[in-house]
Amino acid sequence: MASLKPPFELSLPFVSRRPIGRTGMPDTVHPLHRLFESTVSDGLGLAERVAFWSAVALPCLHVPLLTARGLDDATAPALAALWTLHVLALLVGARYDPSAA
Repeated sequence: MASLKPPFELSLPFVSRRPIGRTGMPDTVHPLHRLFESTVSDGLGLAERVAFWSAVALPCLHVPLLTARGLDDATAPALAALWTLHVLALLVGARYDPSAA
């Protein structure tokens, strides 16, 4: 004769059972929470990848500009913006490892 499972052992598609937490109740993770975490993680990975390659490519813009036009009143704002973007790209893309991709 088949035995019925008690309600606390039912397998629910929207509940992930994890080890019992400090509250004495199983920790559950909602699928939307998992989707949000994976989306944020993918977005951060993409941001690091883009920032890394931007940090590689940005000197191709500001070095020729500085060499061709020099540093004067007309080029100073553009060079300051490019240098700022370069520093930000270096900071954001520092953890990206292109050999791991």
